Amino acid sequence: LLRGDRKRLHALVGQTLEELERAGQSDLAALLAHHFQLAGDTARALHYFTHAANRALAIYSNTEAAADYAAALALVSVPEARARLLAGRGDAQARQGYFLRAITDYRAAIGIYAALSDTAGLARTYGRLAQTTYDSGDVRAALAVCHEALAAVQNHVESVDDVPLLTAIARIYYYNGLAAEARASGHRLLALAQRLGHPEGEIQALFVLGTLRDESLAVAAARLATAGALAQTAGLLPSAGSALHNQAVVLWELGDLPAAYACIRRSIAVYREGGLTGSELHALGTLIYTAVWMGDFAATIEPLARIRLLAARFEPRNLAALVLERIEGTVAGYLGEYDTADTLLQAAITNGQRTGNLQVILTATRDLTRLLGEQGRWERARPLLLNVVPLTDRQLLFDRVWARARLSETEAALGDLAQARQWLAEARLAAATPPTRPEAEALALATARLAAAEGRRAEALAAYAEAAAVQAAMGTRRHRAVTLRAWAAVQTAGGTPADRAAARALLAEARALCVAMELAHEVAAVDAARTLSGLAS
Repeated sequence: LLRGDRKRLHALVGQTLEELERAGQSDLAALLAHHFQLAGDTARALHYFTHAANRALAIYSNTEAAADYAAALALVSVPEARARLLAGRGDAQARQGYFLRAITDYRAAIGIYAALSDTAGLARTYGRLAQTTYDSGDVRAALAVCHEALAAVQNHVESVDDVPLLTAIARIYYYNGLAAEARASGHRLLALAQRLGHPEGEIQALFVLGTLRDESLAVAAARLATAGALAQTAGLLPSAGSALHNQAVVLWELGDLPAAYACIRRSIAVYREGGLTGSELHALGTLIYTAVWMGDFAATIEPLARIRLLAARFEPRNLAALVLERIEGTVAGYLGEYDTADTLLQAAITNGQRTGNLQVILTATRDLTRLLGEQGRWERARPLLLNVVPLTDRQLLFDRVWARARLSETEAALGDLAQARQWLAEARLAAATPPTRPEAEALALATARLAAAEGRRAEALAAYAEAAAVQAAMGTRRHRAVTLRAWAAVQTAGGTPADRAAARALLAEARALCVAMELAHEVAAVDAARTLSGLAS
């Protein structure tokens, strides 16, 4: 066919398909766009590419959405239309973990909105840019974007377009340790959503305030559960997945690891349904941490393989490296590969400091110092713990107790009993009333080590018994096995037949736990303890 005939044929096919679409046939927009583009009908092609892209984004067909937005952008020159298409393509790219591409698109859209003095468009797109910058792993840069956004939209009339911006600002303030500013932004978001009668905004406000732990941990968990259920019903998969993910973290902090594990698995399912690979990567990390703390190492194999697969496609690459360092370091440590764990977790701490990622610093320090304590490397643990005490006061992740309690253990082991008592006193003051399970565990372990160092054997035994009971309730099998060994050592020191019988029973239980977890190095450590104390028979 001649070129003109081909164009007329494509136009005829396009008109026929249009009639089918008007008659109720769905999913024809991309095909219509293709035929009208080949027919030379740019206006119709642009209309249908835009419609196809928006629909694909709405149903989380993110790859198709990005392609359709790109096709539409090639046909449009009107600034406002270009800005909306750029922002849409940014959304599609961000969902797939292509954060740098998304940031480039958002920046281009913001440039157009700024030239048009469109503050609503600026607010809407800055919200996406700020969140994507955070998701890319650069927490400090995300905070700078928030400040830039507030300056760009100051004194404008708030509308629904401010919902994504206020949501991002509240979360990013929180993850930068600015708790008061985060809460103020969260309540501003809630007030705006209620004033506008905007259900999606109210869901986001529930999610934000739950994430910020605006009240008790129990209230936070309830808010996040409600936000997740409402978001899932409304088809807001990113919000539903994030609410479930953050609910799992709150359940960690309450010491209910089985519930946290179930919750994070649900969040991963939601993220996969929405093709949200960036969010899935972080959720898989949370799943692995939870499995490790529960002593279920077999459950880490599949998600770790999935993380490595996702990380290979991530932009920027340093984000994937940061996630992998932290996760692989934690897994290595609990499997007894201490040198590898030390290297990876220290690298994660260093990179967290470089990017301002306080969560990475806290989680990596928490795991590394526990492992160092188990190896008796207290001098190495001390500066790491001193560095994070001020961060725990920002109430960003975990609690204010663990670092102080662990410092008390450290000083007791190093022989500075006065300083150990001081840190333990501070830890007790920082605890909730009553303490959460993780707080109770940390306080009991610190109390036991200090009491043993001071010769208060009965108090040490009671404190180890309390710690082991809390660990049993939380389901932290490996931690419990380590505690049972320490408890047995103090019990053996009593020297009586009853003490030796009790110590033998404790070590037998510790060994059974390690066998069940298939941790050969831990079984060997228990056997060595039995031999050294003369309890092997």
